[in-house]
Amino acid sequence: MSEPMPGVSDAIQGALNEAVSAMSALNMVPEPIADPSGNWLSDRDAWAKHAVEHLHAAFELLKRAHAERERDRARILKLEGGIRSQQKNLSELAMKLHAPPEKCRCGGKIDLLVCNNCREY
Repeated sequence: MSEPMPGVSDAIQGALNEAVSAMSALNMVPEPIADPSGNWLSDRDAWAKHAVEHLHAAFELLKRAHAERERDRARILKLEGGIRSQQKNLSELAMKLHAPPEKCRCGGKIDLLVCNNCREY
């Protein structure tokens, strides 16, 4: 079977390279196999068999790319959830910090930022 090109770490780019190689193999002059093992074209022609190997490698690379995308999507969702949680915590903290006190130093109830008892701010 064909091996992915060395140095290509991106699975999608590797799959594209394999597809180009498969197309190149299919555009070669036919090379019949002397003793074919079956009736399929890939059983009867060496270049067709080689093209199938490249296509198999491309499919494997596409499976890897899909798995990587799903893993990254799960990581992003987890990060977004953490960010939303932090935003909620910060929002609650800001409300506590900026909320006026409920009771004045004199013990009176604060209503509209003014103590009902001593009328201080």
